Amino acid sequence: MNRKTIKKKLFRGEKVIPAVLGLSLLPSLAHAHCPLCTAGAGILAVVAASIGVPVLVVSTLLGGAALSMGIWLGKVLKKKFIPYQRHVITWLVYFSTVIPLWPILKDYKTLYAPFLGFDKYANKIPVDLYAVGVIIGAIILLVTPYLSKKLSVVAGKQIIPFQGIVITLLLLIIVPLLINWIFLI
Repeated sequence: MNRKTIKKKLFRGEKVIPAVLGLSLLPSLAHAHCPLCTAGAGILAVVAASIGVPVLVVSTLLGGAALSMGIWLGKVLKKKFIPYQRHVITWLVYFSTVIPLWPILKDYKTLYAPFLGFDKYANKIPVDLYAVGVIIGAIILLVTPYLSKKLSVVAGKQIIPFQGIVITLLLLIIVPLLINWIFLI
């Protein structure tokens, strides 16, 4: 028995309240990338940076949150007004979230890069951690669904519940910490 059949049978007569309660217990299609969650993540990013969480980690999370909000808003409009509308909306939302926060979260560190061939005194390159972080966050958010699918194919099933979300959050936290630890002084 599918969801529509259950819904039709339960909504007959005085069974409206039990029907609503019963239907709330049935699983339905989940819509990811809600704006409330991503806006909350952006606020938490600013607070986290102010209490000492590394800016690279905060900006990576913010880049992922901004892109997820852009993806969600790109899917909201069903009618197509311009070519590549979803992509345009996605990137407009991304940049309109990321750029205003740049002055607040801007932080520079030096990248120790002796492998680039500079002399021994010029082997440090200044890097804006915020810009690097938001780009890394967007890349992680775009790549993670493919990683999750590959992992499910290799394992033959989904390994853990909410596997895509878990992989995304882990990568958004671990990757900038590794970059900070390995490359930046």
